Amino acid sequence: MLAYPGKMVGRDEREPLSQFAEQLRALRNSSGAPSLRRLERLTGSLGNRLAPSTIAEKLNGQSRPDWEFVKIYVWACALQDGVSPGSLHEVDLSEWKVAHQDLIQELANERAGRRRAFEAETELVGQISTMPADALASTFTGRTKEIASLVEQVSDRGGQGETLMVYSIDGMPGVGKSSLVMYAANLLTQDFPDGQFFLNLHAHTDGHPPLAPESALASLLLLQGIGPRQMPQSLPDRSALWRRCTTGKRIMLVLDNASSSATISPLLPGSGRSVVLVTSRRRLTDLPAVAVTVMTTLNVMSQSESEVMFMRLAPRARTESPLEVRKLLDMTGNLPLANSLLARVYESHPTWDLKYLTQRASVQMLDLRSEEQTVKAAFNLSYEALPTAQKRLFCLLSTHPGSEISVKAACALSGLASTVAAELLEDLWRNHLLIELQPERYALHDLIRSYARERAALDIEDGGRGAFKLLCNYYASTARTADGQLTRRSRPGAQRISPQRASFDILNRSTSLQWFRSERANLLACVTEALSRSMHMEIVELIYPLATFLRQDGPWPEATEIMKSAVTSARLVRNPILLANALSDLAHLTYMSSQFASSIESLQEAQDIYTREQHVQGRANTLNDLGAVHYLMGQQLVARKIFDEALALCRAIADAHGEADALHYLGNIQWAQGNYIGAEQDLSTALSIRRKLEDENGEANALVTLGTIHRLQGRHSAAITDLNTALELYRYYAAPQGVANSLFGLGMTHRAEGDLAKAESCYLESLRIYRSRGDIATQAELQNELGDMYLSQKDFNSAREHHVHALALARSLPNVALEAHAKISLFLCEAVSLPHAERIDEVNGWLADLYDAGAIQLAQNLAKQLPWTPILEP
Repeated sequence: MLAYPGKMVGRDEREPLSQFAEQLRALRNSSGAPSLRRLERLTGSLGNRLAPSTIAEKLNGQSRPDWEFVKIYVWACALQDGVSPGSLHEVDLSEWKVAHQDLIQELANERAGRRRAFEAETELVGQISTMPADALASTFTGRTKEIASLVEQVSDRGGQGETLMVYSIDGMPGVGKSSLVMYAANLLTQDFPDGQFFLNLHAHTDGHPPLAPESALASLLLLQGIGPRQMPQSLPDRSALWRRCTTGKRIMLVLDNASSSATISPLLPGSGRSVVLVTSRRRLTDLPAVAVTVMTTLNVMSQSESEVMFMRLAPRARTESPLEVRKLLDMTGNLPLANSLLARVYESHPTWDLKYLTQRASVQMLDLRSEEQTVKAAFNLSYEALPTAQKRLFCLLSTHPGSEISVKAACALSGLASTVAAELLEDLWRNHLLIELQPERYALHDLIRSYARERAALDIEDGGRGAFKLLCNYYASTARTADGQLTRRSRPGAQRISPQRASFDILNRSTSLQWFRSERANLLACVTEALSRSMHMEIVELIYPLATFLRQDGPWPEATEIMKSAVTSARLVRNPILLANALSDLAHLTYMSSQFASSIESLQEAQDIYTREQHVQGRANTLNDLGAVHYLMGQQLVARKIFDEALALCRAIADAHGEADALHYLGNIQWAQGNYIGAEQDLSTALSIRRKLEDENGEANALVTLGTIHRLQGRHSAAITDLNTALELYRYYAAPQGVANSLFGLGMTHRAEGDLAKAESCYLESLRIYRSRGDIATQAELQNELGDMYLSQKDFNSAREHHVHALALARSLPNVALEAHAKISLFLCEAVSLPHAERIDEVNGWLADLYDAGAIQLAQNLAKQLPWTPILEP
């Protein structure tokens, strides 16, 4: 009998959207708990098909349903409950109408109060903001008209209008575009409670490639909680996801240093309530018509503004002749960047007067018509005033190819102690030659970086090439230390780098991940720079410790290309162990992406090298990887032989991590063959080893498989305990693959208990993760499992749909066992009586394929469902 909604209890007790969603779920349960696919078909028969994702979103209270959704959903549940289509007009919708109106009113009341509560809320929880720390709030001068115009137009249109607003400021380098926008953005923060985001697009950053729209969107989506392995690969998909994430929100997006309208368009948010502030050296005339665009060209300051700015930054000049101030500022062309630097030089030399400063500047500012010369002259004066130690560090910082420089990286470049380097960086920041991004992390302005590189070529022996090698050494050494917390199994060495700077702050797996994620862009920038210089040994040493991190965080396609570079460089340095290591790391990535043939080719070459070089550890690791590839291909009997060899070898060399890896897979194979006792023994031994080694990731892996075995033994409570423990560990370490595997196991356990709603929820969540990662093999396995669940409910259409997907995925790998599973299940969707002999022989052949692949238990389970008794032989 259909359930009807009750009275809304109000937001004092429960949030109204969640309460209404609960009533929708109660209706579904009272009508027999139809699957999302079933509801999709029922609503389609009513002429308004609701996608499963849409239904799930409403049932989970993630968005507000409109009345049309409610009406169609109630009618679909009525059909499921036995009401005929011709009698739907008799279904009483009045109580649902009242409940829906209550929901609308409650949400309206919340929106009305949200604005009033904003100020108090932000004092407690803050806002999402990536604005740079030095917003110049205390030193910004002039630009009164420009600021007033920008703030007025944004306030009038940005937070309230229905059309997105883009405010574009263009002008010459050093004219103050970024400062103006950042100052205005800080005045407007409270108008954009859903976040303020800043991105430097590096259109004119010397030595730094422009930030591609794909990379810019990746940064923005990461801030929205989209993990690297859930990140869409194409620009249109990333742009669409960004628009969805920002629809209905009020955000401010600052895009600094843009090259063209084409780079801006994909980054525009999806809400008319948002504002985008853009700076560029070019006038952006081709922005899309979906946005109201305001374009402003920022010119140099007026003479009076320049004087006010200089006097504010150099208050000592108030005691000198205004004429001398004008003479000096005439030489700068009223360019704010030059004004600021001259003021800092003047203030840092108390014995200098303006006349002397003007005489010094005149030697280098003979032609102010050239923008570049003007800026260089200002930089020269500031640079020459620096102490020798600051000059040297300033030049060396320009050899860092990344966009951010930590104090520790500066130590590596310069060879200075941490305290000394930190003090010098602070002095450079105070002289406005550095931007402070956050504590102990700095950046060079693009024009200053270009100037610093020119000075380095003149003033530093070898132009800083040796410093870059030291920087690569630092990153490689620290990455190895961090990798030691992530990579539990023993890895072949052959390293040349010194570890003296590698151990700080790398305490455990969590801090290692934090370091890798914060330095990822710098590490990859060093790899790119090393590639451009053909520094092949540095390339290998930088990439080698990145392998495990890139496997975990991805994205896998980019990671695979990086590993290919390592293989190429390792061949060129003619070091066989380094080559074998790189081949093994490349193979690991390719088999995780289901590129099995390529993976086997790389592993076989690595195995040949390790054998020739008599490197037993390398052979043991490669055997475990080869076994894993054959296991994922469904070739379990082949995999078992390889793992038996790997296990013996790991025990011979006392490699506990490798032993646990081999035992884990052998346990997997045994349960697939129906030997639960042997499987539990192997996995329990592996689990014990993992715990002794404090390998929590390996522990979670073992618990997932033990959970499977306990489920198959009917010990459902133990299975759920195992899987939930694993899930907690994976979520703590942000390991999506493990999360998906745990959810997959929980779904199968809930299905075994008869709780199909929970099973379906777990399956769908894990399927979403597998799809985002490109894990084809497990997708196929899960599609087969979903199909079998629907088949057991006699929902043949849903079952057929999932098994067809599984079949296509299995054939793309290929995987004989997964393909045979899908074929037999599709046969079961159609068979109603004993088929003819040829058809029986065909199905028996598929069962034999499962048996040959080692999936004995699965073959036996499927055989029980056939309308005849096949003869199964190992």
